[in-house]
Amino acid sequence: MKKKVATIFGTRPEIIKMAPVIPLFDTAFTHILIYTDQHYSPELSDVFFEELGVRKPDYSLDVHSSDIGKLVEGITPALAEAKPDAVVVYGDTNSSYAGALASEALFPHIPIAHIEAGLRSFDDRMYEERARFQIDKRSALLLTPSKLAKVLLEYDPRITGRKYFTGNTITDALDHFSRFLPRIEEQGYALMTMHRAENVDDPDYFRQNLDHISTIAKRIVYPVHPRAKANIENEGIVVPPNIEIRPPMDYFTFLAHLKNADLILTDSGGVQEEAVYFGKPCITLRNSTERSETLAIGSNKLFDARLHKVGNGALKEAIEAVEGVVAKNTIEYPYGKPGVGGRITMILEGYLNSR
Repeated sequence: MKKKVATIFGTRPEIIKMAPVIPLFDTAFTHILIYTDQHYSPELSDVFFEELGVRKPDYSLDVHSSDIGKLVEGITPALAEAKPDAVVVYGDTNSSYAGALASEALFPHIPIAHIEAGLRSFDDRMYEERARFQIDKRSALLLTPSKLAKVLLEYDPRITGRKYFTGNTITDALDHFSRFLPRIEEQGYALMTMHRAENVDDPDYFRQNLDHISTIAKRIVYPVHPRAKANIENEGIVVPPNIEIRPPMDYFTFLAHLKNADLILTDSGGVQEEAVYFGKPCITLRNSTERSETLAIGSNKLFDARLHKVGNGALKEAIEAVEGVVAKNTIEYPYGKPGVGGRITMILEGYLNSR
């Protein structure tokens, strides 16, 4: 008899990263898919289910909030009705944290499996950093995207679950989806994503970032997030002439632009992974990152606009450094070979059958 597994997720990145795993879980288990609708606008969720071919969730909760209390309140009755043998959560989102909390409260003796366990920025000011640790602490199975993430868990005595290096499911997603990307004729541009609250909600810091980016001697394609767009309009922020504001892109169009770009500028964790997959030099517009593997490789560098005067050469130096590393073509991809979803399924199935 198949074991029953409930997977809880609720954001666009989780849809992308779980897309290759869900069909495998559907085959191996009686699989209950619980989607919180944390990202509830059609351009951030509905279109991604359709575009990525992800099946309809068994429970679509319409929570429409990132509030942990509301998410736990929404997840609890669905989980109570499902009565799973294990709960799976992904990453560091509020939906994942709420899923772990709801599972622990309802079923303290059933295992939680955490996909993308062990990521650490060591910056406790980041809510995501605190959430990652709390999920890891509650998890019986810690499925890490990199060898470094597994090592970091092994050195933390507070994390007691079983630890496995599986690789990152983005590897499977990109290996599959990159075959279907539209053709992009544009050449000679950098692609930028900048949407995190700490970068765009403070208008002075948003302007600082843009002032630095204005010094790049390259056209910058910027598909603007609704939050950033609203702040540009409401605060009267002047966008430099080398930055081309574009509407949000569907995922395949975005990946095609990323694959064709000369340089990536981002404050997104997932885009750092996509950049290294496609062998692109990357500047992360933050003062810390949980994707430390990309820093160790040298194809990614942090840049905090607050630490530098505009035009002092620091950004140019960082760009030249990552471009130099990528040009050598010696980067070892840190997130595992394709087949990550299969490894995760096998580990979870073996664990549940042994209990």
